[in-house]
Amino acid sequence: MVIIKSSKLKRSKTPYKYGKKSNYKFLPYYTNQDIASEMIDKGVKSITDNGYTNVAYKGHNAFLHRLVLIANNVKIPKWYTIHHIDGNKNNNNFDNLEALPRCEHNKKHKTGV
Repeated sequence: MVIIKSSKLKRSKTPYKYGKKSNYKFLPYYTNQDIASEMIDKGVKSITDNGYTNVAYKGHNAFLHRLVLIANNVKIPKWYTIHHIDGNKNNNNFDNLEALPRCEHNKKHKTGV
């Protein structure tokens, strides 16, 4: 079981805004556990060019592996990446996922720094 403590992670229904540094305070729509569960159940699933499962629901998109962790009440800090332990991008079972800092995730895949 993966438990990640994040200091004061706020829930917000405001979509994540990219661009200016000041906009990084907004969190994705699906950071709420109930919304993530609803997206998994009712969302339209598709496979991306990279092989990951994407979920579209009410104008919002998210990767299934992130939604699975959020629906299981795991807080994912900013700049963390979700790692598939067995290497299978389609195996989105809770036990097969772990949240890692980007640098640690890149080391597992031997890319970047």
